[in-house]
Amino acid sequence: MEHVMHTARPLIHDDFHYGEEEHRFFEREGYLIFDRFLTDEAVVEARAHAGRMFSQLAEGMSGTEMMSPHQLGEKWMWDIATDPQLLDYAERQLGPNLILWHTDLLVKEPGTGRSIPWHQDQVYWDPQQVFAPVANLWIAFDDIDETNGTMSVLPQTHAHGLLPHADLGDFFGFAIDDADLPQDAEEQEVTYRLKAGQAGTHSSYSLHRSTPNSSSNWRRVMTVHFMPADAAGMGQRHYTSYLDRSTFDREYYLVRGEDVNRHGLKRSPFE
Repeated sequence: MEHVMHTARPLIHDDFHYGEEEHRFFEREGYLIFDRFLTDEAVVEARAHAGRMFSQLAEGMSGTEMMSPHQLGEKWMWDIATDPQLLDYAERQLGPNLILWHTDLLVKEPGTGRSIPWHQDQVYWDPQQVFAPVANLWIAFDDIDETNGTMSVLPQTHAHGLLPHADLGDFFGFAIDDADLPQDAEEQEVTYRLKAGQAGTHSSYSLHRSTPNSSSNWRRVMTVHFMPADAAGMGQRHYTSYLDRSTFDREYYLVRGEDVNRHGLKRSPFE
């Protein structure tokens, strides 16, 4: 596994904070936006890495298919996902024993992409709810709004649990039926209008959607997902490498605490 160029330090902004007040807001509303997350230096480097990765896409692959790149040698993504400040956030949500479940690099080129309908992440990650909840982070590498593919959430919908989804039969798979949406969904909707380096977190049960990129600007986003190491089950999944279309198995890494269920978890893909 080839390591990539040096990752900037520090990665996480000094003003990033997820304390008791922030956690109470998240528990009540099902989402939270961080005004400061990445340092300016980390944003510059992340854009360079994202551009390089996009240029390496295998023929026919899209920027929405860069799954778990930390397993393919992208150490800069691993370094962000396992920064102690970020693990503090995940620990407050999930407890002291943490597994890095998944990372993504999601790219919408200028003038591309599609609307992603209202859905809950839980239907993808754990429809049987064996190891819920999951801690999710959505990190902007570009300025993002409705014109270039941002995300919107419906506050407090996480309190309803897992809702029925229709199977769309494509990469993004599932959608909530309009009949199950709140009647005042448009009035409740909170749209992520983020500057590069800001981030948001939402419950895996929160209803959310995203827009296509109708602008001349890029939309590059990194997502990070954690799960508790004491979950009853972990689940298997196979990914397709964006580099050469080869198939690889998702691996779970113990990033904090103890391997309490003795799965034999590795601490890092770079050991």
